[in-house]
Amino acid sequence: MSVRQWSSGRRALAVLGALLLCAAVSLLLLLKAPTPFGWIGMLLGGWSLWAGFVYRSWARWGINSAAILCTLGIAEWLLAAQTTRRGEYVCLNQPKREYILSDDLLGMVPRPNCQVRHHLQDQGKSLFDTVYTIDEQQLRVVVPAGDPSAETVVFCGCSFTFGAGVADDESLPSRVAQLRPDLRVLNLGFHGYGPHQMLANLESGRIARLCPQPPRVVIFQMIPDHVKRVAGWVPYNQHAPRYGLRDGRIERLGHMDDLFLSRKFRAVLGKSNVYRQLLEPHLVPRSAVELTAAVVAQSAVEVTRRFPECQFHVVYWNIPTDNTSTALRQALQRQGLSLHVVEELDPELTESRFFFPKDGHPIAEAYTRLARRIEETILVPAAGPPPEDSLR
Repeated sequence: MSVRQWSSGRRALAVLGALLLCAAVSLLLLLKAPTPFGWIGMLLGGWSLWAGFVYRSWARWGINSAAILCTLGIAEWLLAAQTTRRGEYVCLNQPKREYILSDDLLGMVPRPNCQVRHHLQDQGKSLFDTVYTIDEQQLRVVVPAGDPSAETVVFCGCSFTFGAGVADDESLPSRVAQLRPDLRVLNLGFHGYGPHQMLANLESGRIARLCPQPPRVVIFQMIPDHVKRVAGWVPYNQHAPRYGLRDGRIERLGHMDDLFLSRKFRAVLGKSNVYRQLLEPHLVPRSAVELTAAVVAQSAVEVTRRFPECQFHVVYWNIPTDNTSTALRQALQRQGLSLHVVEELDPELTESRFFFPKDGHPIAEAYTRLARRIEETILVPAAGPPPEDSLR
């Protein structure tokens, strides 16, 4: 019997049954597959063709819908094919132990007393292969360590501060410590952090506990992606601190994962390459930019409240390809912060040769040059020149 001879009930059952099967498979893909939307587009495209075949009056609609859905599915696969980087962390001195631990204050922290190898590859080619050393306080070590009784400079930030891809003695805090051996430099940066972790560190008193005497300078190294992190728009570190405005003031409201439905919805959307790479950069609201700048400004207030003689500075990497970059810079300026834009400190640091290819993190030479600019503009120069081999 041909489809044209089917009863209306049989037609409806055939179309609805196929739709339910597609929905069940799609749900399974959403839960289990890292990039499910290519397959989902093909499944729903096939269902549209089937519906148009069963109901001939739907034929044009079915063909057009199938074309759109299959095109989106192919776009998902093409964009996924461009993301070929593969990275792994291996704890060298604590085999089979996790490097990144859950933490109620900051969301995630590194394992203490750990040496971890970070190897990043792209299509089998190594982009970097380095070792990070984490001390007992869950901070990346700074080389040289400095005298605990010396004046302290505290660096806060994300992987740009932590030094992703570079050795312990090549991170920005280490390069500053090599220029200024009279100071003690601390590295509070970590992968995926933002200004909300800095504010949580300040409000909890952790920075005060790490410094035997009040720090002399707190430097926050910032990138435009911090906006999405403060807003909770990233799939990682979902237990990170969540801040918002309450009665016109920045207050901690809990954790990102307190907003269960919002978190799950974002997690699902985050699996879409089309959404993440093409749509999301244009959807970040102005309110998220203003909130991020306000969290940084509140950190500056907290630094002054807790350490009256301490200076607070923001070192900002302006990234023109990020749609929020200019808006965030302007928001920071409106907050009256001591803002130092990297491209103004050293215009050459905008060149691609100062970043790991296909990764985006600065290489050691970039930190060497930036450390000199920080020493010149933020820190009072040392009485004498640094040792000749201090930045080798």
